[in-house]
Amino acid sequence: MNSMLASKEIIILMTKSYLESKICRINFYMALKATSMDRFKQMIVIIYPDVGDIDLYGKEMKKFLELCTCIERDESRFWNKLLFALPHQTKHDDNKLNVEIV
Repeated sequence: MNSMLASKEIIILMTKSYLESKICRINFYMALKATSMDRFKQMIVIIYPDVGDIDLYGKEMKKFLELCTCIERDESRFWNKLLFALPHQTKHDDNKLNVEIV
C-alpha cells in the first residue's frame, strides 16, 4: 500500500489470470483508496485481449473500471494512448523513475 500511496500513477496489467486471482480485488481496493486520497493520482488499467467480456467478472469490477483510465492492449494506437494517459514531466519533477511490481 505504501508504494501505491507514494506513486503518481498506478498501472494495472489486467489479464484473465489476474482477474481470476484472489489478490486482484484487494489490489483494486488499495489502488482506488490511493487514488481517492490524492486527486492528482490516477489509475491506468491496461486490459489484455484474453480478458474478454468484463461483465463476466461482476458489476463491481465494471464499476471499478469506470473510475479509471482503461486502455485495451490490442488497440492500434496503444502506445500513444498510454503515453497520453501518463503524467507529463515538469521542470520541478525528480528525474528518478520508481517502479515497483506488485
